[in-house]
Amino acid sequence: MGMFDGKKGLILGVANDRSIAWAIAQVIMNEGGLCGFNHLPDKPDDERQRNRRRVTNLTDQFPERARFVAPLDVQKDDDIAAFM
Repeated sequence: MGMFDGKKGLILGVANDRSIAWAIAQVIMNEGGLCGFNHLPDKPDDERQRNRRRVTNLTDQFPERARFVAPLDVQKDDDIAAFM
């Protein structure tokens, strides 16, 4: 039984595998927690979706624990409202 069994959390600010947010998320998921993640919105003309891909490359390692990855710019109130 993990320390975070049955717990759910929202992880903001994962930029890459060296992010403090990613280190925290790994501990939570390894201990049984479920996490949702944000990424900075990609520009409309960015077909490669670089921002989303940076996060999903990490979260794909936890298919049962990483429940969603969605765009969110925390500096924009409309983005926050839409995300929630």
